[in-house]
Formats: sequence, structure tokens, C-alpha cells
Amino acid sequence: MGNAIMGEARNKALGRRMLRSKSFPFTVLCVIAGFAGCMGGSDGVENPKLEVGFQATDGAGAVSGRISLYGKDLNPAEDSIPLLTKDFQAGSFTEFTPEEMDAALRQSLARQGKDSSALKDTTVNFNVLAAGGDHEAFVGGFSYRRTGNTAGFAKMEGKSQSGYGHYKNSFNLPKAVKGFTGRIGIYGISRGIDYVFIPGSPYHAGIKKDSTFSIGKMSEGSYSVFGADRDSSKLFESADTLNTSDTTYSAKAWETIVFLPD
Repeated sequence: MGNAIMGEARNKALGRRMLRSKSFPFTVLCVIAGFAGCMGGSDGVENPKLEVGFQATDGAGAVSGRISLYGKDLNPAEDSIPLLTKDFQAGSFTEFTPEEMDAALRQSLARQGKDSSALKDTTVNFNVLAAGGDHEAFVGGFSYRRTGNTAGFAKMEGKSQSGYGHYKNSFNLPKAVKGFTGRIGIYGISRGIDYVFIPGSPYHAGIKKDSTFSIGKMSEGSYSVFGADRDSSKLFESADTLNTSDTTYSAKAWETIVFLPD
């Protein structure tokens, strides 16, 4: 079943296709004031949890806000509901338990009219978004696995993934990028793209008459950009990576996504 829980039914167009991994400019902070160490996951850990912490590094002091978990293939223009959300306070860890993940997945399956018995053996990939005030951090590469009575969390670190179990780490919370503007280019216009989005995030924007788009607020970083034509229900992926430091971003090349059948 895997990512089908969050990707297939809620976002049919994306199907089982996974977003290519991108690097995000967040230094993992294993030694920051207010945090008591970091650790990766491992199988066989009792009461495994996901614990994530965020710390503003620009002298902003205590920042509070919301942490949201988004299924990796989520199309926010079609369904912006995160898997789970919790309040957070910078300088402390926020935890997510297997019981909370299972409950959220059961709700997702119920919305799809599916049997929750599928949860006995599933893996869900997701991203974490922390937003508070003028700060925002988007961290990808997380995973949750349920196999019978065993469950755990993991995260991709570079090209390798930690073992499933208890995962705990902290990350930078940079200033958010506001009003990021880009263009879809001539090929985007010819394909009839109506809106663009970043899968597995809340970021999406409609295309204006001058072929530009503007995302009101987002985390700094690099992202794969997808576009959609509502009339034909086609999806496209841009070959041009969006980097929030690029003030003249243009998605010049677009590739039609080929879907696997349900």
C-alpha cells in the first residue's frame, strides 16, 4: 500500500509517483541551547516516537507556531489538509506517536471509503513544516512504517535512511520567504498550466494573465515544481528546480507526467 494512503486516492493525478528528492538548506542542530541531544531511529525501540525541534537562528528568540505533517505526494491545490498538526515552541521538542499516526491514517482511509485493516502493513512518506510568525521551515524525507504490532519513524539523511524506530532531531527555523514570484515560460503556457504546486507542502499558486505566479509565504530552499491543467486533468513537472534565492525564476521546460494505473 505504501504511499497510496496519502497520495493515490487523495491526489489521483499523482498516483504512486514519488517526488524526486531535493536538498533543503537546513543544518541539523544536535547541539543547541534548549535541546537535549539528537538521535536517529532503530528497530526494536519501545514506544518509538517522532520528536522534532526547531530553533530560530536570527536572534528572534522564542518563536511559537504550528508543525504540520504533509503526505509526500499531496497536491495542496486539490487537498490542503495535513496528516497531523500540533503547536510547537522553539527550544523544545514536539512529539508524534504511532497511535496518533494510525488514527490520522484511519481518518484518511475513511474519507476514501477504504478498509482501515490496510494499516497493518503500510509505509507513509511525509514532510514536516514548521511555521511561526515570520519564520518557516520545510524539512522532507520522513517516513512512518507500521508492520503488524510494530511501528516506527525514520528519515532520509543524504542517500541513506535511518532505521525505523524512535527518531529525534532538531532543525533551523529561518525567516520565511514572502511573495516569491516566478514564471511558467512559453512551454508552460502552451501546455495550458493553470496553477503550480510543490507536492507534499501547502505551497501552490494560480497562474496570472502575464504567466507569472506568486506564493505568499514559504520556507527557503530548493523544490521540484509541478503544474496542472484543470481542463485536461494533466500534470506536468518542471525540469527547472525552484530555488527561493532566485529572484528571476522561470520554469522553462515541462515534462508530462505518465501515471501508473490504479
